[in-house]
Amino acid sequence: MVCVTNLAQNLLPLYFKVFFKRIKIELNGDNVAQDSGAKAKDTAILFTLEAKQKLQENLPRILFRASEQSVETLMEAILKADIPDLSLAAQLLSEKCSINEILMALLYCRSVALGLDEQSLHQGNNANVKKMLLYFDRFTVWVTKALEEKHSLEWKQLQAQLLQEKYQHRLSRAVHAWSKDKQVTIYNYYKEMPVSAVLTLLKVETNSLTVKRNKDLSAVFVASEQHNKALIRMPNSEFCLELIVEDAMRETIHLRYGKFILLDKEKRRDIRVLAEASMQATLIGPELEKLPCHITDLSASGLGLSFQQEIFCQVGDAYAFSLWNQGMKTTGKGFVAWLKNTDGHCTLGLSLEYDQLSHHRLSREVLRRTKAILLELKLHGTPDCLLAY
Repeated sequence: MVCVTNLAQNLLPLYFKVFFKRIKIELNGDNVAQDSGAKAKDTAILFTLEAKQKLQENLPRILFRASEQSVETLMEAILKADIPDLSLAAQLLSEKCSINEILMALLYCRSVALGLDEQSLHQGNNANVKKMLLYFDRFTVWVTKALEEKHSLEWKQLQAQLLQEKYQHRLSRAVHAWSKDKQVTIYNYYKEMPVSAVLTLLKVETNSLTVKRNKDLSAVFVASEQHNKALIRMPNSEFCLELIVEDAMRETIHLRYGKFILLDKEKRRDIRVLAEASMQATLIGPELEKLPCHITDLSASGLGLSFQQEIFCQVGDAYAFSLWNQGMKTTGKGFVAWLKNTDGHCTLGLSLEYDQLSHHRLSREVLRRTKAILLELKLHGTPDCLLAY
């Protein structure tokens, strides 16, 4: 073991100096291991019986932390001059083998292979030596790739852990605030419109809430796609927390905490609703060109527009608009807030300049649509998740 360690210490600096010169040539895309394996089979390196005996005797000593199966798999690949799948390297690393131990094992295999080929080297026939050098260079690429993936996975796990701890801290602060207020507001979005209910809080736990029923509760859960989920805003945060119906009694509802969600809808300044299918508008460009469009959604400060053609403009471009609704024509100006062209169609958001008349008319239309949407929700009745048994 001592002689192997000394050998590795002497060869490592020189080997990596040569290796990193070769690596620029050998690395080619993300499929290095697969490509290298295919090339390694073509090298046709022959290991003698003496080489096999040495590897079988000393390889387990170098990789003393590895399982017997992992060592045998590695040895079988080396004796076949093959590059194994990256999962083997990941397995060795998961078995607490250090990267130095794996490289020491490869350097030892390399020294055995070259040492047993000294005769052909002295005879001037060094083709097999070159093949061996190339093969072990590729094998080291395999180790480097596995180490990169291991570090990437560990970094992702650390990020997930930090994010979870951050969420738990937010949740503990929210639980404290809810307990103090004795009431909570839960909500959902239906046809882009928030539907909410203010509920009396009966019990707050680390993973659930118990609230008192009221008449607005059914509409909130009908508004969700699954009819059993709602949202609650986290205090002093853009995040909201998903609530899932756990149990329903005649007078109370037990809600379990779900996942944290960050919705773009939470950043909206005004209530937005889906427009009626018949609402049409005309966008008027800088050159006074008229672009007919369909209104998909609206608020007092913006319009969502859909075109049956691609629109060549940029975010920030100014446009005038006109629309007819309830027998009245509304006009105004705005600028493009976002834009998306796909397959001969265009959707864009128009942020409106404030104008008292257009603001009043659009606000009134939003209120009318809000009442219609709430009435539609009430017609659904109580969802199954809220039925008390």
